[in-house]
Amino acid sequence: MENEVIDEVETPELDSEETVPTVDHPELIVRLKASIADGLVLVALMILMANIFETDAGKNEALRMWAFIFIFGLYDPLFTSFLGGTIGHYMMGIRVKRVEDQSKNVILPMTMIRYVVKVFLGLISVLTVSGHPESRALHDRASNSIVIFKKNKGRQS
Repeated sequence: MENEVIDEVETPELDSEETVPTVDHPELIVRLKASIADGLVLVALMILMANIFETDAGKNEALRMWAFIFIFGLYDPLFTSFLGGTIGHYMMGIRVKRVEDQSKNVILPMTMIRYVVKVFLGLISVLTVSGHPESRALHDRASNSIVIFKKNKGRQS
């Protein structure tokens, strides 16, 4: 009997980097640019409201109060919850999503928590982005949110 060589079917070994999809998380500078853009939006809103309140129509104190609450307390949470990010986030091509399901926006109560932590911890919270493997700041961790790049044809997330 001759020795027969049985051809083995080779199964390619998968590289661990190829099997686990990697999400491209925005680095600190991108998030800072988004914050600066949002700061400019807030300044523009303040100027607009000041001009409105100079007129007779702007003498309504209740309207002034609601404008102040919106500008300084609800802009970030409402935009983040309903649109997945603020105007600054949109300008930078990033979105705030739920950690457990990145196809869904963060619910309003969690965006309120996120905003309060961000306001009270300020720069300390933002600087923690660099030390986290998923670039999550303290306010992201407090609200179970994650900032990711918007999914589009040119970028995988």
